[in-house]
Amino acid sequence: MTRILGIETGRNFASSRVLPEQVATRTFAYGKSLGAALNDLDFVADEARRLGVTTWVLDGTRSLYRLAAGLGGGGEDMSRLATYYEAWAGAEVRIPAPGDQKQGK
Repeated sequence: MTRILGIETGRNFASSRVLPEQVATRTFAYGKSLGAALNDLDFVADEARRLGVTTWVLDGTRSLYRLAAGLGGGGEDMSRLATYYEAWAGAEVRIPAPGDQKQGK
């Protein structure tokens, strides 16, 4: 999954650092809470609106963080956001077992 998300336009901080280091290892210790991340997103969105910048993607992101914070509490590490996606998708992001990559799994 991290290889797929890391290709061209899908590459970002989450796909290159948070997914492999926090989610795939099941560590979930990025160090910032969902609530704090949501506060930051709200601040950026408010500032963007003040400057007349459209925030469609940011608004979607804020909605997702708000939902996750409401479901699990804003004190959870923000890397736990991935566990909500996993539950909705019925799949889990993990480091492959030795040999799985060779077989294309």
